[in-house]
Amino acid sequence: MGEREFAMLLRGATRNENGRAGCLQPAASPDRTGGAVRIPRPFSTQSYSLEQRNPRSSNKRSIAALMSLAILAGCSAEHPRNKQAEQPAAVKVQVATATQGHRSQIYRLPGTVRAVRSASLASKLTGTILQVRVHPGDRVKAGQLLAVIDSREAEAMIQKAEAGKREAEMALRETESHIAAARSNLELSEATLKRYEKLRDQKSVTPQEFEEVQARQRAGSASLEALQARKQQVLAKITQAEWENRNVQALHSYAELHAPFDGVITQKHLDAGSLALPGVPVVTIEETSRYRLEVPIEESRSPSLRLGQKLEVRVAGVADVPMQGVVREIEAAADPASRTYLVKLEIPARPQLRSGMYGEALLAGGSSEAVWIENRSVVRQGQIEGVYVVERNNVARLRLLRLGGVSGNQVEVLSGLQSAETYVLAPAPELKDGVRVEGIP
Repeated sequence: MGEREFAMLLRGATRNENGRAGCLQPAASPDRTGGAVRIPRPFSTQSYSLEQRNPRSSNKRSIAALMSLAILAGCSAEHPRNKQAEQPAAVKVQVATATQGHRSQIYRLPGTVRAVRSASLASKLTGTILQVRVHPGDRVKAGQLLAVIDSREAEAMIQKAEAGKREAEMALRETESHIAAARSNLELSEATLKRYEKLRDQKSVTPQEFEEVQARQRAGSASLEALQARKQQVLAKITQAEWENRNVQALHSYAELHAPFDGVITQKHLDAGSLALPGVPVVTIEETSRYRLEVPIEESRSPSLRLGQKLEVRVAGVADVPMQGVVREIEAAADPASRTYLVKLEIPARPQLRSGMYGEALLAGGSSEAVWIENRSVVRQGQIEGVYVVERNNVARLRLLRLGGVSGNQVEVLSGLQSAETYVLAPAPELKDGVRVEGIP
C-alpha cells in the first residue's frame, strides 16, 4: 500500500456516509459461492508481517496497521457517550426541607376498651340445656329469654317441699285438736282438785284420794305443755317447708335465663345439649351505652393523674375524631408483676365500640426538639413508612422513617431524617427509588 492509498483509507475511515467524521463501517459484499452477504474482515498486522521483501514497504505497512488500531479504539470509545445521551430526563417534583421545632411530649398509654356493665349468666340449676335462643352479636332487651334448662329435677324438689308443707299443716291441725282436749282435761282436773281441797279441809276425803286427784291435775298440765311444744315444732316445720319451697322455686327460676339489661351478646359458652352446672356461664352480655378504657400506667407517671382529669383518647377502628376520656377510677394498689396502676377512663359511646378494642390515652409531658415534615409526603407500604429524600446528583432515594405524633398537617420524625434535608412533597405513585428528579420549591 502506498502513502496515497493509506491517506485515502484514513479519510474513508473517519468519514461516514453523510460526509461527517465517524467510524469506519465495513461494507457488505455478496458471496460469490452462495449469494449470502459476507462482511469483509478488517485488515490486520498479520497480513503485512508475512511479506518481508522490501524493508521500507514493511515499515509503512506497520505504521498503517498501528494507526488503524488507534482509529478502531477511538470508535469503540464513542459508545459510553451514546449511552449517557440516552439517559431519561429528570422528573419534576415538588420538594420541601425538613424543619426543626419544639414539640410537646405526648406519652401514649395503651389500653383496652371494656364495657362499664357486663354480666356472665350462669344457672344455679344442674341440668341439660334445652335451648339457647341467642348468638354472639345479637342485641337483646331487658327480661328477654336467652336460654332454657331442663328443670324436671327442680320441679320434683318443689313437689317434695309442698308435700312436706302439707304434712306439717296436717300435723299442726292434729296437735291443735290434742291441745284442745288436753286443755279440757286440765280444766276438769283443776276443778276436781279444788273440790277435793274443800273436802280435805272438812276431813271428808282420805289423803290418798286427794293425792290421786292432785296427780291427775299435774299430768293434765304437763300434757298440755307438751302439746303446746309439739305445736311449736309443727309450726317450725311448716316455716321450714315454706322456705324450702321458696328456695326450690328460686332454683327453678334459673331454668330460664333472662337478660338483666339491654345490651349485646358477646359470647356463647354452651350450646343446646350441654350440661349446665352451677357457676358455669352460658352466655355473656354487655351494655353498649357506656364504655371505658382501662390503661395500666407506670409508677412514675401515676402522680400526674387525678380523678376527673380529661385525656385525649384514640381507639383503633373508630373514626379518626379524637374522644375525650374522663378518669373515673385509679386503683390504689399496683400490680406486683408489672409495677403499674390500672386507670379507668370513661369514654363516650360510639356505634363502633366493642369490648377488647385497642385504645390509647394521650398524656401530655414536657417539650423537646423534633424534626417535622409534611404528612402528605409520607409513603406508606403496609406497616412500613418512609419518604423520598433528594440526595446528591438530584437522585430520589426512599428512606425508611420512624414517625411520632401528628400536629395539623405536620408529622414528627423520630429517626431516619435530619433537619434541613430535602424531601419530595406528595410523591406520585410512579416515582421510584433511584430516579433523577428536578426539584420545584
